[in-house]
Amino acid sequence: MAEGETVKVATSPVPAFLLARGFALLFWGLLVTTVLLCADAFLVFNTWNLSLPGYVFGSMLTGWGVLCLYEHLEWRNGDLRTAAMLLLLVAMQLYLAPFIIWRNRQPLEIFFWGNYLALLIVMLLTMIFCMMLGMQVLGSLDRPRRRGWLAAIFITLLVLCIGFVAWIAWDIFRALTQPSGLLLTWRLMLGNHWCLAALLLGPAGLTMGGCLLVHDAVTKQMLQSST
Repeated sequence: MAEGETVKVATSPVPAFLLARGFALLFWGLLVTTVLLCADAFLVFNTWNLSLPGYVFGSMLTGWGVLCLYEHLEWRNGDLRTAAMLLLLVAMQLYLAPFIIWRNRQPLEIFFWGNYLALLIVMLLTMIFCMMLGMQVLGSLDRPRRRGWLAAIFITLLVLCIGFVAWIAWDIFRALTQPSGLLLTWRLMLGNHWCLAALLLGPAGLTMGGCLLVHDAVTKQMLQSST
């Protein structure tokens, strides 16, 4: 009787459903976060006289997706470190939200721009860890071709993120060695919606494509196991 129950749990479609839903939520969360951050959109609650950066809604969708994946990995006794790191990064996105409001109110304050830059780096790290989690999930499925595609996406994403951070580091170093009146290039570019979109949409698009790739693989595996 105990052996039969074990087989039933192993073939349950619930964990696979959690995987599919988790990566679908990651896709939509990243899309909403990137678009609303680039548009500098805000959620305004007139009743409480409160405004929040719109990207917070996308961050909450991303966090919901990570929770689904965390529950699946916990059910399988898998490695939870990547999912836990993703939850921490989502929490950091929410923590940095007020600095977007303060930066708009005091655009010349370098401290607020530094936190805005930290938010962008946290978003890039979120994309990297999403791909790491996708590779971890695909490693448990018999999909070698998809693992190869996801590895190529991951490497391209890493190159873009490293290039972005290196450009910022070089620009800050150049500013420190020049007269103090120099206006940093990244402040000019990241303050422009179109330049910010050009920088973020590439890594975000790669990450969303990887999420769809894993979602499709999990869905097909779920359909095959049900027949």
